[in-house]
This record gives sequence, structure tokens and C-alpha cells, in this order.
Amino acid sequence: AMSLKRLAFFDAVIAGMAEGVIVQSRSGDIEICNSSAEAILGLTAQRVDGDGTPDPFRNALRHDGSPFPKSEHPAAVTLRTGEPQHDVIMGIEKPDGSLTWISINSEPVRECPDAEPKSVVTTFRDITASIAAEKEILEKNAELSLKDREIQTLLTLIPDIITRAKPDTTITFVNDSYAKVVGFPAEELIGRKFLDVVVEEERAIVEANIARLTPQDPISYMEQRMQMTGSGDRWYWWSNMMRFENGKPTEIISVGRDVTALRKARQTVADQARGLHQANSLLRQFAGITSHDLQAPLRHIAMFADMLKSELGPDAGSTLEHANSISERVQLMRVMIRSLLHFVEIVNEDD
Repeated sequence: AMSLKRLAFFDAVIAGMAEGVIVQSRSGDIEICNSSAEAILGLTAQRVDGDGTPDPFRNALRHDGSPFPKSEHPAAVTLRTGEPQHDVIMGIEKPDGSLTWISINSEPVRECPDAEPKSVVTTFRDITASIAAEKEILEKNAELSLKDREIQTLLTLIPDIITRAKPDTTITFVNDSYAKVVGFPAEELIGRKFLDVVVEEERAIVEANIARLTPQDPISYMEQRMQMTGSGDRWYWWSNMMRFENGKPTEIISVGRDVTALRKARQTVADQARGLHQANSLLRQFAGITSHDLQAPLRHIAMFADMLKSELGPDAGSTLEHANSISERVQLMRVMIRSLLHFVEIVNEDD
């Protein structure tokens, strides 16, 4: 009576399990199949237990999508070797043609410890959703990996120099352009502080520029002189961005652009501006000389011309014409001097 009760108890446990349970004989016939197994495999008890029923594990697939030979199924391996199998992933084709993925465990059933397995108990659970999620993750990782390679290629090709570093400036990444600028292979720069390759007199400026970055103002800009291997100093315009997590700095990303040519152009313009300022200063001096040293003789010439005309009568003929001509030329010269002074005033206003 006790054995019947225990048998009924085990039957109830198997029937109530969420996992699929199948017991197969050495010949491969299915002796027991619980309702969870029927649901997972998409079969009915009659179809599973009936004669001539198609094997529910036919056309099985491995995790990588390759065929899963029947001789290597967990139940077959356990019956052949007597060894249990754990967490074997298998894809099975349901009668409706859909694919279900299951994780299988198999245990041998023996009449005594040293005997060959009389049968095998196979338990399995549906992991289709997990496999789908895993596939999606792998596909996304593949996409990210492709994007990473594309970004890496872009970083290699662009002329700007790029670094990623810890907040203490310990380098974690540099692109090839940066490596060429400082004259060291990229792999040798990883782990070093980028302050080590900053011109000594510029280090305090760079440190101060980084120190003032905050979560509210995480980006700064500065122009920095850098020592180039074999080609002297060059100037770079840096954009520094500090990343923060929970208010604490975690990484600094810096992008530098060569502005040496622009800086030289600015210097050329500044030199030209100084030269123009000096020329204008000379022009102002010339204008002062003009107003004083030229207008004074003109006043005397005009005065003598007027005296000459007053002594000549109306019948003086050509002599009077010459005196009038002198007065006209003096007046024309005064107009020219006033125009020159006005021009100097305009130039000084622009300066």
C-alpha cells in the first residue's frame, strides 16, 4: 500500500512540474511524458505515446544552428555512457513548423548502481525567449562592434588630435594623429599622463584650465604650444570636456586642432597693423609740418602778390595778370593743404 501511495505521489509531482519530463527506455520508446513536456513540444499524450508517433526530437538543431544528430542527444548519450548530461541546448521543430529552444538535463535510471541504465529521465525547459534575447544582444553587439570599427577608422583618418584620459590626465586612448604630434607610438602613451608631454611652461595653464571644469560648465577652450618632433613648435586649439557621474569627474576628452597657420596669419596681420600705425604716425607728423611750414610761406607770397597788384595800375597789362595768377595759385595751394589735413584726420579716426 505504501509503495502505491509513493508511486501516486511521484506521479503527482511529475505531473505538476513546470519543466517537461520524459522517461525513455533503452530502445528509445517514451514511457512517461508529463503535460509540461507536451506543451513545450507542442504534442498531445496520445501523439507522444501512440505507436508510429513522430519523434518530437527529430530535426533537432544545436545552439549554433547546425544539425543535432540523434546519437548525440542527451538521452542517447546517457543511455550509452551512463553519464548524466546538463544544460544541453537544443532546438526542436514543433508540428506547426515553429522552432522552440530547450535546455535539457538527463539522468540514468538503474536497478542497481553498477548496472547499465535501464532507462533515462530527461527534463527540459523552454528557453526560446532567452535565446531570442541573447540573439538580439549579439546582433546589437555586432552592430556596435562595426560602429566602433568605423569610429576607430574615422579617428585614425581625421587630422585633429584626440585623447581620452582619467581626471588626473592618465591617458586611456589616443588617435594616431596625437601619437605623430608627440613622437611616441600610441601604445606607449597609454597609461602616461598627457601633462608629461605638455611644454613645461604651459603645464600650469593646462592644469588650471582643467581644474575649473564643473558639471555645470564641463567644457573649456585654450590655445597651447606643443613641441613637434623634428619640426619645432606648433600651436593647437584645444577643446576639453570633462565627464561627470554623480558630480564626480570620471573622464576628460580632449580634441586639438592645429592652428599654427592661423596664428602666423594673425601675427602677420598684427605686424601689418603696427606698421600701418607707424605710417599713420609719420603722416600725422607730416601733416603738422605741412600746416605750419607750408602755410606760413604761402601767407607771405599772397601778401606780396596783393602788394604788387595794389602798386600796379589797371594798365599794367601782363604784369598785373602775372600778379593775379600768383594769387590764384596760392589759393589753390591752400585748398590742397586743407584737403591733405582732412585726409589725415580721416585716417587717424580709422586708426
